Amino acid sequence: MATVKIKIRTTRTQDGKRVIAPYDEVDLGELSPRARALAEAISHCADAVADTIRLRSDKRIRDTQPNWEHYFTPEQADQPLTMDWARWDKYTADSPMPAVEWLERQAAKIPPGWRIVGATRSSLGGEPLVQVEDSSTLMTAEQVSAYLAIHGRHMTAASWRSKAHPSKQLAPPPTDRVGRTPLWEQSDVDAWLNR
Repeated sequence: MATVKIKIRTTRTQDGKRVIAPYDEVDLGELSPRARALAEAISHCADAVADTIRLRSDKRIRDTQPNWEHYFTPEQADQPLTMDWARWDKYTADSPMPAVEWLERQAAKIPPGWRIVGATRSSLGGEPLVQVEDSSTLMTAEQVSAYLAIHGRHMTAASWRSKAHPSKQLAPPPTDRVGRTPLWEQSDVDAWLNR
């Protein structure tokens, strides 16, 4: 699979010396679908530096905003809700954490029900500079945990993985893997929630 060269580490000063943050070359094949879309969006930011990206909700404005008619036309209210996102964790230039792991952690922070649609020039609205594909419904254990919380079921990612273990069969098994990371299909999680 393709690779992207992105700058996600922050420059820092250590013992009076400035440690310059390098670019990381990331193999997209090692990432979950959500983290892959995130890496692609970063690669389209100015100089491929992690900046603001655009998210789009699975729901329409009229379905999420109370009194939408005071702020939006009916045509606008039929559009999906969008949000700019830049809640990156610090990732120092000398961090031993692999870039793939850092990207997976950032992808898990994006709320369920929101899709990455691309990098954005500013927080002033409009369409993203470049669209990326984030249509996958596959989720990591961390994303499943966040999804369950939205539906009133609280469980850690470790508990979910444990329940899904073949010896226990208390949750659906993963439908795919990226490297060593198991991925669950959202429809399987929904079926488990509604059992």
